[in-house]
Amino acid sequence: MTPSTEREAGALPQASGGTPPFQALLAGLRLALGAGRRDADADAVRGVRDWAGVGRLADRHRVASLLWLGVRTAGEADPRAEAALGRPGARRLGRGLRQLAGLREAGRRLADAGIPMLVLKGLPLSARLFGSPLVRDCVDIDLLVPPEAADAAVWVLAGGGWRLVKPSFEPTPGNVRLYDRFVKDRLLVGPRGPVELHHRLTSNPFLLDRPFEALLADAATVEVGGVPFRAPGDEDLFAYLVVHGQLHRWSRLKWLCDFAALAGLMDAGRTAAAVERCRAQGLALEAALGAAAALSRDCLHVACPALAEAVPDGAPARRAVRVTRRLWSRPGGGKGLKGAARRLDEARLAVAMKPQWRTLAHEAARMCSAPYDPRLSGRWTLPRSALRRLLRRPR
Repeated sequence: MTPSTEREAGALPQASGGTPPFQALLAGLRLALGAGRRDADADAVRGVRDWAGVGRLADRHRVASLLWLGVRTAGEADPRAEAALGRPGARRLGRGLRQLAGLREAGRRLADAGIPMLVLKGLPLSARLFGSPLVRDCVDIDLLVPPEAADAAVWVLAGGGWRLVKPSFEPTPGNVRLYDRFVKDRLLVGPRGPVELHHRLTSNPFLLDRPFEALLADAATVEVGGVPFRAPGDEDLFAYLVVHGQLHRWSRLKWLCDFAALAGLMDAGRTAAAVERCRAQGLALEAALGAAAALSRDCLHVACPALAEAVPDGAPARRAVRVTRRLWSRPGGGKGLKGAARRLDEARLAVAMKPQWRTLAHEAARMCSAPYDPRLSGRWTLPRSALRRLLRRPR
């Protein structure tokens, strides 16, 4: 990264010298991914003085476990690094084990009820990309079920101690139809961790419109703790990670590491097939893949020639990269933009990634809906200028 990029990403030099926190974070992640120049990145990690600052950044981007793996790869860890990353790892380990118990329980109950499911991310994705289910920091359990089985799946999981918290309104048929039209999942909480129960991949049903049956037919089997779980196949996972990360502007390095790790594992043929799957679903490659490819190459040093050949490196991708770096430099946690700004940005990104009238119509209708509070639906909840910005040529 250039000095200006480091300043944009919050990597300002410390008064005490040493490797700036954000530069150290990227160096440690490259070591964990097996990318970049090992000796230079190991020297950068050994040169850190502000491990507390690095730890805060890692927690913000939810990559503390992956970073700790990279730090240990560099050699004997600094005691301050162990205090910032290693000791809190015991809590992350406990959370991961609870999630494994929850995943097994949820899978057993849904299977007994005859409801098929796919695990979208979480522990199986960590095992698949990083060789261990506990390397990737996971907050909740992401499950995908057929749309017609979503309500039944909620009742099945309620028998295992999970309680529905979103949506929280009275579940009349009309309210549920409105919610399902604009929201992709239901949130349940329980003693084994929260569950996001997805009935489709994206809130906009036209963005990734591959049917559940097709996803299940191409699914991969990943074993975690001696139990096999079904997860999206490489091509579907590639498209999902790209769209999910771009909708969030790659504001957390966790999502970028997922994409970079998958791209690094795929050979030229599989990458070309994954790009073709994105194209077949109507995605505009530069809007969907440009920022991911550029950030993976420039920040994590994961280069994928087959991806570079297929995806233009134009002005829209460069603008998207600049937005991401500005979000990285913001203080505090979160997913970058919030509130109305995030809602509008996601709408414009969806239209940019899939420039079709159905995508635009859905996003415009979403602006006049309130799926979490049906009493407000039918009212325009954003300034009129928001509609004009949505209808402009997407960035």
